[in-house]
Formats: sequence, C-alpha cells, structure tokens
Amino acid sequence: MKFVGGVCLALLLWFGNLVSPAAAQDPYRITPRQKEIIQTIMNAQGGYIDAALYEEFWSAIPLTGAEKAWLVEQMQAFMVNGQVFTRESWASAEIALRTGSYTETDDYKRAKQKNFDALHAMGPGASTADFERSVANAERIIRGAANREPVDFGGGRIAYITEDLVATVLAGIDGSLDRVNLLLMPEWQPTEMEIALPEPGVKLLLPWHLARQNSVKELEQGVQLPTTFYSGALDETTFVDIGYVGFAGLKLASREVMFSAVRGAFKNAGIAFTGEPVLEPWRGHDSVTAWGTGSADGTPIAGYIRVFIPGARQGLSMVLLLRQGSMTELVGVVDGFEHKLSLVE
Repeated sequence: MKFVGGVCLALLLWFGNLVSPAAAQDPYRITPRQKEIIQTIMNAQGGYIDAALYEEFWSAIPLTGAEKAWLVEQMQAFMVNGQVFTRESWASAEIALRTGSYTETDDYKRAKQKNFDALHAMGPGASTADFERSVANAERIIRGAANREPVDFGGGRIAYITEDLVATVLAGIDGSLDRVNLLLMPEWQPTEMEIALPEPGVKLLLPWHLARQNSVKELEQGVQLPTTFYSGALDETTFVDIGYVGFAGLKLASREVMFSAVRGAFKNAGIAFTGEPVLEPWRGHDSVTAWGTGSADGTPIAGYIRVFIPGARQGLSMVLLLRQGSMTELVGVVDGFEHKLSLVE
C-alpha cells in the first residue's frame, strides 16, 4: 500500500533499537528474522499471521514476566498507536473530502496526543523528527482532500484524495492493525469478525480485513467496466480474491458472462482447468465454479473460483482461492471458507 508506509517503517526502525530498562546490562535487539515477521504482518497487500509466525516471533525474545510486559506495552504504544494515527488521518480526510472543509476529528486529535505522549515518555533524548513529519503528512492529506488538490506523497507519487483512495488505504490499515493486535495477544487465540464487502455483496468471517483495490477494466470499442477487489493472504500458502465487476448498460447474457469471467480469471492467474466449468445453483442464484492447477516459481498451485450475480445488480461477483500445494488440500480450504461467507441481498 504505497500511501500507508512512512509511520510503519519508522516504527520498525525504532523497534530495532528497543531496550528494556530492566535489561540494560544485556540489551535486547530485534533480530533480522523478527523484522521480517513484522513486515509480513504489517504488509497491507499480502500480510498474514498464523500460530507458527506468532510462536516464532515470541520464542526468540529472551524476556519474561515484567520485562516482556514492558516490551508488549512499548510495541502497543508505537506500532498500534502509530497506525491508529495514520488511520484517523485518512478518516479525517474522508470527512474533509465530503464537506470541503479542513477537518480533524476527535479521534484524530486523541491519536495524535497519544503518540506525542508516548514519544515524550521516552525521555528528553527522544527524536521528534518522525512524529513531526507524520503530523505534517497527515495535515497535507487532509488539506488536499478539503481543497480537492493533488497531494505529493513523495517518491514521485502524486494523487488526488478520492473516496476510492480513502477506502483503499483504510482497508489496508485496518488489516495491518488487526494482525498486529493478534501478534500482541498474550496467547495465540485469534477471533474472527464479520467483515462486509459492499461491492461484491458478501459478508465473511475473518480475523483481519482484506486489502481493497478499485479499477476500471477497458474492453473493446471503448467499453469500461468498474471493478472492485478485496484480496489478501489467509495464511502462508493460501490467497483469496473477492471481487465485483459491473456491466451496467451492457446487454450481456448472465450465464455467458459468468463462464467468460471464470475463463478470464483463471487465465490471468495462470491456472489451467482440471475439468470444465460447471453451472450450479448456489444460495438462490446461478453460479459457475471451476477447479484448476498451475505453478509459480516451480511451486504447484491449486485454484478454485465461483462466479455469481448478486441479487438484481448489473454486474457479477467472484471468489477466487489459490493455494500452494495439492488440489486435495484446497478442497478442504474451499469448503471451510464458503461456510464463512454470506450473501447480502
């Protein structure tokens, strides 16, 4: 997520120098592998966490009792609070965009103060440069939204603050926050929440939010189809893509377009059919399903897709699951996943 980065990377660098007051004679430094785990967890696009990552991260930390509690408190203060501040910056920008007026919400002000207090607690030697830079970036985003002006995000990235960009960034931050909070639990006990995906018209149970991407698919003769996809890793080997493609105003046969979408999705994913796509009823709707296999960097991949037209909408929704490994393993994943998915009529 290009627009989410700064605060998170700064926090990661800070965490690399973390020292417990009680362990000053034998200071703890985060290992390169632990940095990789944090980056995996915080990755807005394909981040994940599971029991294995959780155990690997904490088993490498030689702290117990009060020292470990202190470490968790510091991680909470900087990793979580920093992301919350970034999130509230974009939530304020969303209101500024709607009202045309520079707006700092109460949640934004509280998050800003919380980060300032945490920095102040580090003592007089603590650098305020990253914090001041984050505040300046937040104010620039909110101001750009209010004035409908392009915002320079650095690195040659310039963009207008739009409703779609706000929704995409917030989804990425929410997923990252969900996973960081799972890492900071005293024990590995993930809980699932109901997450609504309005464009595809589904709700599902997951322990973290999926990343969101909106685009326009260009067809022949100037035809444009708006698309919205929610995607992310479910674990180290399983990836999900849930999307909606609108075709309002086009005269398309629903069954024909579903078969076409299945073929196109598998082609884009590099998946070859292991059997013909099948038309079947699913929760009161026609749907088309297919299974297939492929490979990525020499690793076998199994794929599954279901395409359906949600309610009376002029468009179609799809669920694509890809998993490293055998088709047998994917079958079990699909069965469990679809039991956690509900349609919104």
